[in-house]
Amino acid sequence: MQTRSVTQKNIPVHENANILSTTDLKGRITSVNKDFLEISGYTEQELINHGHNILRHTDMPVATFKHMWQTIQSGQSWQGVVKNRCKNGDHYWVDAYVSPIYKEGRIIEFQSVRRQASQLQIARAEHIYQQLNSAKTPRIASFHFNHLLLLTFLPILIMLMLQPLVVQHATINIVLLSLALLASALLGMRLLNPVSSEHKAANNDLISQAIQYIYTGSRLPTASITFQLQRKQSDTAALAGRMRFVAEQVNISSEHIAVKMQQLRQNVVQQFTETESLATAMHQMAASIQDVAVNATENAQNGKELQQGITKCNDYSQKTTAKLSQLDSTLQQATTEFTELRLHSQKIRNVLDVITALADQTNLLALNAAIEAARAGKAGRGFAVVADEVRQLANRTQRSVSEIGQISHLIDTSTQQSGKVLQQGTVQTAETVIAISQLTAQFNQLSVRTLSSIAASEQIAAAVTQQGIVADSINQSLYQIRDLAENTREHSEQSRLQATALQTLSNHFNLLTDFFWHSKMKASKLPKI
Repeated sequence: MQTRSVTQKNIPVHENANILSTTDLKGRITSVNKDFLEISGYTEQELINHGHNILRHTDMPVATFKHMWQTIQSGQSWQGVVKNRCKNGDHYWVDAYVSPIYKEGRIIEFQSVRRQASQLQIARAEHIYQQLNSAKTPRIASFHFNHLLLLTFLPILIMLMLQPLVVQHATINIVLLSLALLASALLGMRLLNPVSSEHKAANNDLISQAIQYIYTGSRLPTASITFQLQRKQSDTAALAGRMRFVAEQVNISSEHIAVKMQQLRQNVVQQFTETESLATAMHQMAASIQDVAVNATENAQNGKELQQGITKCNDYSQKTTAKLSQLDSTLQQATTEFTELRLHSQKIRNVLDVITALADQTNLLALNAAIEAARAGKAGRGFAVVADEVRQLANRTQRSVSEIGQISHLIDTSTQQSGKVLQQGTVQTAETVIAISQLTAQFNQLSVRTLSSIAASEQIAAAVTQQGIVADSINQSLYQIRDLAENTREHSEQSRLQATALQTLSNHFNLLTDFFWHSKMKASKLPKI
């Protein structure tokens, strides 16, 4: 067993405490009550299914618990003063009464009921347990001062009883005195020896003697009888303690039942209200279902009209696609012609380049002719005029060629731009054809879906009509449920009243068990020996 720290701080046990627990046959805790949790400092989760030795204090002799297990496993009850350890290391002393619980003739669990131990019992237990832990045999008194007084005054009492028989003769007086002493000795031996073999058997081991001494302060036969009587009272007190625990549990359960019945009544009332609302809602839903059926029929008709419109759109798309195909062919032909126009424009520029070169050459020749005419003087004047005319003609030719070149360049630029526009138009036309083809495909899909929607709408109309019939049936059932809920509400009210009465009886039973427990606590406090 793991050693746990201790503080040696004693926690006093309340005089009315009823510290109760049960364990299985292996010593695992199966149940505890509130007093147990309060004094030990543990929670119920920390104790249940754990070994009871979680409470064992290091000052308790191992032999004591061994004696306890031997006793209860043999089917007998065991009583002893026990020092238990709290969760925080403190301790508390209890008068423990452990007994086996039977079912169908066999032991099913062990019950331990603990009460407040007296200060005298605690003092004796501390002394005895210290000796047991130090491997010493406890010194237990077997003779009490009261018995000494008894043996002292017993002969005198016998002499007083025989006084009427006393005579003057000394011999007779001596005989009577001897008889009185002998009678007192025999009576003392009878009182000082065990009164039965049962008492001998009960005191034949050291632990039993130690326990008896802790409770009585002696191991004489009279103390053994007192201890056995005290054990009987403890047995009754243990029964009272268990009854008190059961009464507390019954009281708690009855309170829970009363609360649950009140909640049940509220739930039934709420169920009745909600059922009433649900019945109204179902009635409204039945009317709505009829509307849905009408709408579904109209939706099917609208779907048919939509299908006709889709068919027309599909036809228009196909016609548009054909027209766009023709436009694409026209654009491609125009593009080809613009390409040829650019080629012709290029040829014109080539011719203009030749004309420009000829004009430049003519202008140069005219210039040379004018120079030669100037050298010839008067003879060359006529030739100079012709050369000047030729040069002017060459200049006009150059200007005309330049203008024609500019016009040709503009035509070429316009042709090039027109070609690009035609190419873009061709591309856009192709894209439009593709888009219209996709649109046609979408129209086809939409047509299929519309047909499916028409079929679904017709099915919905039929199903909704059937649902209307079912809704009417459900509505009737809901009204029946509402009537049943009303009956349940009345029954729950009666059950709530019965639960309240049970709680009252449980409170009375709890008071009776408390009274029985307290009376047994008082009765178990025997006078000191």
